[in-house]
Amino acid sequence: MTSNFTTQNTSILATAPSLQLGIWITTGCACFAYGLGFIGNLLSLIVFCTQDEFRKISTGLLFMLITISNFIHLWTLASDYLTLYSIAMYANTFMQCRLSYYIQNISRAMSTYWMVTVALDRLIRTEYPMRSKKICTKHNVIII
Repeated sequence: MTSNFTTQNTSILATAPSLQLGIWITTGCACFAYGLGFIGNLLSLIVFCTQDEFRKISTGLLFMLITISNFIHLWTLASDYLTLYSIAMYANTFMQCRLSYYIQNISRAMSTYWMVTVALDRLIRTEYPMRSKKICTKHNVIII
C-alpha cells in the first residue's frame, strides 16, 4: 500500500484495491450528496423567487437568504472536494487555500445567523400577532 502523502506524484488512486473501493464508494456518495444539495437549493431558490407569497413576508426573504448562503457554502465544499482528484477550480492557490475556507466559514455563519433570525421572526409572529405586522417586515430584514 502506498501513502498519499509521500511524494507529490503519488495519486490518490494508486493505493491498495480494498482502499480503492472505499475511495470510489466515498466519491459516489459525495457526488450524490452534493448533486442533491445543488438541486435542492436550486429548486428552493426558484420557489422563493417565483412565488409572490414568499416575497411579501419577511420569513420568505430570510429563507431566500438561507438558500443563497447554503448554495455558496456547498459550492466551496464541492470545489474543495475536487482538489483531492487534482481538479483545481481556481488557478490561483491563494483562492483555493485561503479564500475558499474564508468563504466557507462566512457562509456557514451567515446561514446559522439567518436560521436564528427565522426562529425569532416566527416567535414574534406567534407571541405578538398584532405587533408583528410592524416588527416582521421585509424592510427590517434588510436592515438586519
